[in-house]
Amino acid sequence: MSPTRYPRVMQALHWLTVLAVVLLFPVGYVMARIEFGSPLKTPLFRLHAFLGYAVLIMTVLRLYYKFRAPQPAPPAEVRGARLALYRLVHALLYVGLLLMGLSGPSVFLQSGVGLSPWVDPGALNFKVPAAALHVNFKYALLALIGVHIVGVVSYQVAKGDVLSRMGLGRGR
Repeated sequence: MSPTRYPRVMQALHWLTVLAVVLLFPVGYVMARIEFGSPLKTPLFRLHAFLGYAVLIMTVLRLYYKFRAPQPAPPAEVRGARLALYRLVHALLYVGLLLMGLSGPSVFLQSGVGLSPWVDPGALNFKVPAAALHVNFKYALLALIGVHIVGVVSYQVAKGDVLSRMGLGRGR
C-alpha cells in the first residue's frame, strides 16, 4: 500500500523550493531592469544566483528522493487524460526547474567567469546562448507552475484534501 503523504524531507524540499522560486522571479525581474553601476544590481544578482543554485540543488535532491522513497499514488479520482496531464505536468516541472537551474550557471561558464554566485554581473556576457535560454525558460516554467496551482486548487475545492499530501491540510 502506498503512503498517503510525501515523506517529510520531500515536503520540506517542496516548500523550500516554492519559497525560493517565489523570491527568484521578482528578484530576477527587478535585477534585469536595474542599470549596471546601480548599488542594487550586484546584491540582487548575487541573491538571484544563490537562490538559483539552491533551487537546482533542491531539485536534484527531490529527484533523488522521488526514486528512493515511497511516494503516494496519484489521487484515486485522477484517471485517464487527467492522470496523463498530472504526470506530464509533474515531470515537466522537474525538467523546467533543472533547465532554469542549469542555464543560469551556463551563462557564467559561457562568459568565462567560473561558477561562483559572487561574480560581478558586469563580467557576464548576456548575449551567450544560455542567457537567451534562461530568459525564455522562465515563461514555460511560469506556465507550468500556473497549471500545477490550478490543478491543485481545483482538486482541493472539488474533491478534497490533496494538500495534506504535501504537509498542509487536515489529512486523512
